[in-house]
Amino acid sequence: MARHYSTQEALDITMHSDCEDGSSSSSVDSEADTEEASESTEDASEARARAILSSTFAFTKTHTLVSYIPRRGRNVLLLSTKHRSPDVSNEMKRKPVIIKDYNRCKGGVDNLDK
Repeated sequence: MARHYSTQEALDITMHSDCEDGSSSSSVDSEADTEEASESTEDASEARARAILSSTFAFTKTHTLVSYIPRRGRNVLLLSTKHRSPDVSNEMKRKPVIIKDYNRCKGGVDNLDK
């Protein structure tokens, strides 16, 4: 079973690992959180109280974390080493650019698994 992290926990993990390996590669990882998930942190309740289609960004020297609320009860977290700004699309759903890039490129992983 996948471990669910609060936004603060994910940031703490990345802040502790910043620049430790000297890596220059870029990546975008995703983690979806639903109301059924067993998060009992204060951050989870704050996400539920946020407005639909809102995005919250957190930054370190090498990582960007975005929390996006696409609909009530759903929190999508993405962690990127590529993106450095809080860009959001002008489309109706106001998705963060990090999510749009992830969705555009995620098929490459599926092709590698074949």
